[in-house]
Amino acid sequence: MAEKFIAQEGLYKDSLNQITQFIRTNANIRTPAQQAAAVKPTTNKYFPYLFHYYFEQLNLDKIAQKIKEFAETVPEELKISERELLSLDRIVQLLSAPNTYHNTEIYTGEFDLIKKLITWPKDKIFPILDLFRVFILHPHSQELFKGSDYGANYTGVFLSTLMNA
Repeated sequence: MAEKFIAQEGLYKDSLNQITQFIRTNANIRTPAQQAAAVKPTTNKYFPYLFHYYFEQLNLDKIAQKIKEFAETVPEELKISERELLSLDRIVQLLSAPNTYHNTEIYTGEFDLIKKLITWPKDKIFPILDLFRVFILHPHSQELFKGSDYGANYTGVFLSTLMNA
């Protein structure tokens, strides 16, 4: 700043120290430590977000009950068969016991059911979202995210649901 002033005013460089001292004294320039102390923290009730909620355990029986209830009202091609109802019951049983995840496996029929459920109408998808939140905690759920799309279709469904909520 002092060098710029000297160049603008056509002064000799010998007076650089004197001009620098004058600017520091009269311009109230703060050191970085003083500037940090002078900054007041912002108080916003939304940011920074300090608390996280974890949904590792839900009442899966009620979620399954709601899915079965909605299954009666969805279009015919999206209805759940008796075999798929058994798969739903098995998924609920598996996910209700996280301490046994390492000993259990999710079968193809259960993956197929999850894939079918996420195609349900948006007004019927909220229990599926709850089920899916717990489902992805199971180690074998990674199978849904393998392949060329890396689960983009699932992510897309959930994002569009959240954006339209």
